[in-house]
Amino acid sequence: MSHLRLIILLAITLSSMDLYASVDDGLQALKKNDYETAIRFFRPEAERGSAIATRHLAKLYLAGTGVPQDFSEAARLFKTAANKGDVTSEAELGSIYENGQGVKQDYTKAAELYLSAANKGSPEAMHALSILYDKGLGVEKDPRKAFDLLSAAADKKDISAQNDLAVKYILGEGTQKDPIKAIELFRLAADQKDAVAQRNMGIAYSKGVGVDKNNLEAKHWYELSAKQGDVIAQVALAQMYEQGTSGAINYTTAFDWYKRASVQSNEFANFKVGYFYWKGLGIKQNSKEAVKWLTRSSDNNFPAAQNLLASLYATGDGVEKNDETAFNLYKQAAARKYPQAMFELSLILQNNQSPHKNLSKAATLLEELSDLGFSEAQAELGRLYERGLGVEKNYSRAISLYISSTNEKDKLGNGLAYLGLAYQRGVGVEKNLVTSYALLQSALTKAPNKSYLKDTLIEISRQLHDKEIERAKSLSTQILQYGTTALSKSS
Repeated sequence: MSHLRLIILLAITLSSMDLYASVDDGLQALKKNDYETAIRFFRPEAERGSAIATRHLAKLYLAGTGVPQDFSEAARLFKTAANKGDVTSEAELGSIYENGQGVKQDYTKAAELYLSAANKGSPEAMHALSILYDKGLGVEKDPRKAFDLLSAAADKKDISAQNDLAVKYILGEGTQKDPIKAIELFRLAADQKDAVAQRNMGIAYSKGVGVDKNNLEAKHWYELSAKQGDVIAQVALAQMYEQGTSGAINYTTAFDWYKRASVQSNEFANFKVGYFYWKGLGIKQNSKEAVKWLTRSSDNNFPAAQNLLASLYATGDGVEKNDETAFNLYKQAAARKYPQAMFELSLILQNNQSPHKNLSKAATLLEELSDLGFSEAQAELGRLYERGLGVEKNYSRAISLYISSTNEKDKLGNGLAYLGLAYQRGVGVEKNLVTSYALLQSALTKAPNKSYLKDTLIEISRQLHDKEIERAKSLSTQILQYGTTALSKSS
């Protein structure tokens, strides 16, 4: 009898050892990304009742790795493992219900599963439940409870929770703002090689949040994160090299990082790669290649790419000239409130040769831009008011817009030019050729290519004495230095 019992016990022991050996073999295969072998070990052990094997098999079905993706099968397997007491599977099942993968989306059910797993010590469940409390999904919104759950998960060394808790200390969500505590948490997660936390350390050092601003430290953390594939860090690092914020400008390295970020379909990175090709920054200038990258970004509705691509179609740079395509691209970018595209579109709508001419729509766009302080738009809108194009003629409004446009952001000098011409003709202001000369000379200094201004200055100079011309030139210097406030000082 005792001999029989020994045989049975030995059989059970060997069977148990066999089971764990098979599961362990499956885990080793997973580490090598050998999914076919992993499944070959997990499937029979799952059928024999191994919760761990069942959970890993469920994860493979969830991701569609080594097997066709099947959310329903993943949900079934997680539920089976959870019923066998596997806490991790219970938390995973909560995620299944939260996201509606293979089951009907049910936030209440998700919260119940997360709570059950959290009470059994699962930091992942604590973190997930905190998010539901943050958003009020399946539970009543409660920022403080969300914070407490997140703190508990962070205390259990959950890296993602440490990172998210740090963000709450930065923003003061559910607690008092504490940037220094936030940095402690970011560093804890970053030291465990968490790419997101490393990126956040980079942001903290670049902005001086919780630490002294230090671009070299920012670059260090961005590099660690970027090398792990964090696309936000890759773009941030590229910008540092492009702008030279942590040393010398290096367009070649900037281009390389933008290119790496573009692999992850980052539309800003795609735009930047196209822009670098167009400008020849860090790479040989190639407008055709620029068009390819800008199109990729534009097709994903990135307005800066749409705007630049429109200008290339308008000029036939790297692509066959096509005014209609240019118009449509400007229109798409303008719909996303991209200022330069709105301005370019307004110019097309004013063009007598354009089939899309619509002065009223042009004025509407310029009004919107003017309210944003867009100096070129203010100058153009002033011209419409002076001439009564698309709006009711209003000289006073025109002069006001011209003056508003003559600020430090004005690079083209259009407002100065239009105001100078108004003083020449006495439109909306008292005619004053000295003031007109001074304004036109200032505009010409800002934009020497405005040849028509040279002719106008010659015409005005014929009507002025030498002393008046000297006074006008002196006034021009003051205008360039102090803006149009110099006019009131000279009167």
